[in-house]
Amino acid sequence: MKNSRWSRSLGCKMAVLSMMVLFFLQIGILTPFADDLVRRAQMSMVEKGIDPGPIDGIWGPLTRGGVIEFQKREGLTVSGRLDDATKKSLFSIPEAPPSDIKTATEPSAQEKSSPDVPVVVHEKQEEERKTSDVPEVEATVVPIPEKSEPAESAVAEPKVAAQPSSQTKAVSKLPPGIVGKGKYEETTVSDGGSISGVIHFSGKAPAPIMEDLNKGKNVEFCATHPDTREGNIRPRVKVVVTDGKLKDTVVFIQNIEKGKAWPTAVTNFDFKTCDIFPKVSVVRKTPKGMKTGLFTITNHDPEILHNPHGYSVAGASRKTLFNKPLPSKGDVADVTKSFKRFKPKKDKHFFLQCDQHNFMEADARVVWNPYHSISGADGAFKIDQIPAGKYWVTAWHPYMGEVSREVIVPGGADAKANFELVAK
Repeated sequence: MKNSRWSRSLGCKMAVLSMMVLFFLQIGILTPFADDLVRRAQMSMVEKGIDPGPIDGIWGPLTRGGVIEFQKREGLTVSGRLDDATKKSLFSIPEAPPSDIKTATEPSAQEKSSPDVPVVVHEKQEEERKTSDVPEVEATVVPIPEKSEPAESAVAEPKVAAQPSSQTKAVSKLPPGIVGKGKYEETTVSDGGSISGVIHFSGKAPAPIMEDLNKGKNVEFCATHPDTREGNIRPRVKVVVTDGKLKDTVVFIQNIEKGKAWPTAVTNFDFKTCDIFPKVSVVRKTPKGMKTGLFTITNHDPEILHNPHGYSVAGASRKTLFNKPLPSKGDVADVTKSFKRFKPKKDKHFFLQCDQHNFMEADARVVWNPYHSISGADGAFKIDQIPAGKYWVTAWHPYMGEVSREVIVPGGADAKANFELVAK
C-alpha cells in the first residue's frame, strides 16, 4: 500500500514538473539546448538557398529537412544527419596543407574560420572618429613565424624586416607567449603615439539571412523595425562591406600592460524594436570590488518581454554568463557582476541574444586593456595615447575571424597599419 501511494505521488510530481518545463519553454524562460555546429549548418544552408527554419542552433524537423535537401542536391547519402561527408561539403572544408610549417603569409582556413553566430550590423552605429594633428609615419610591420620544428627541420627567421606595402597581409596567429596575463596598470602617458588604418575586405560578403518574423513572437511590433520588408521579412546582415572596406571590426593591442586609464562610461546594450544596439562592441572583466555600474541592458520596447541571455563563446562551446528577463519598457538589468567570470586566454567572444526573439543578437570582443577601436563604415579605425614601443595588434570581426601583426609606434606620432580580412 505504501509503495503504491509513493508511486502515485512520484508520478504526480513528475507530471507537474513536466508541465512546468513545457510552460517555461513556451514563454522563453527555458530554451532547448542550442548546438553551435547546428547553428553553423543552418547559416551555411541559408547561404546556399536552403531554408533550415530559424537560425537557433536547435536540431528540429525543419533543420533535418534542410539537411536532407542539401544531401540530395549534392548527391550525398541521404541520412538526414550531419555526418562527416555532409559537414565537409556544407562547410567547404579544404584539404590539409602538406606541411605543418606556417609562414607569415595568407591565413589558414581554420584561422579565418567564422564564429558560430551571425551578426546584424546597422549603419546607424557608426561613431565619429577624431583626427589627430600629430605627424604620420608608416608602421614597421614585422611578420613573426610560429614556433619552428626541431633544428633539422627548422625554418630560419628573416633577419631584416622589409617595410610593407598596403597589400602586405598580416599573420593570422599569435606567436607563443605574446598574449598578456590580463593584468593592466593605469599610468600617465606622455608623448604618446597612435595607430590608425583601414580594414580591407577581400572576397564576397555573405548574403543576408532573410528572417521571417511571422514565425516568432510579437510579430506586429517586431515588424516595425525599419529594415523589415514586405511580408514581415527582415534581412539579417552578418558582414557590411562598402567599397572593399569592412565595418565593425574590433582592433586592439594584445601585449600592453600599462598606459592610459580605462573609460568610466557605462556600456549599455539597448533592446529596441526587437533588435540589439550596438551590434559590435567591446567588454572587459569587471574589476575587483565592483558589482554594479559597468554593464547594463535596457528594454525600450513597450509591453514586450525580452530575455537577454549572455554567453562566452569559444568554438563549439558556450558558457552562460547571465539570463535576465526584462518584461516592461524601461526595465534595466545590471550585469556587471556576471563579467567577473572572464579569464585571460579563455574568454574572447561575448555573444548576446534574446531568448524570446532569437534573431536579436549582438557580439563583443573581450579585451584586457583600454587600447582598442571599432572600424566605421569606411573601415577606418584609430587607437590613441599609446606609449612608444613595439606592439602586437589584432583585427577581429565576430563573423570573419581575425588577423594580427606587429606594429612599432614612435613617440608622438601616428603609425599606419592596415589589415585585410578574407572571405572563405
